[in-house]
Amino acid sequence: MKYITQRNPFVKGGQNVYPVLRETKTQYICKNDIRFRKPASGESDGCSVRAVGADRWDESATLHIKD
Repeated sequence: MKYITQRNPFVKGGQNVYPVLRETKTQYICKNDIRFRKPASGESDGCSVRAVGADRWDESATLHIKD
C-alpha cells in the first residue's frame, strides 16, 4: 500500500494523508482526483513528491510505501 503525507496547518494533526488509489506512468492519483508527480529518480519509501494542479499549494509531500 502506498500513501502520501503532506504538511497542512489547517487540519487536525498538522498533516494530510492521501492513500494512492491508482498510478499512471508519471503520476500518483489519490481520492478526489488529487494528483502527485512521481519522482524522476525512482520511487522509494520517504522520497519527496510534488502536487499537480493550480489549486494545490507548492508544499512538498512524502511518499510512504507499506507492504
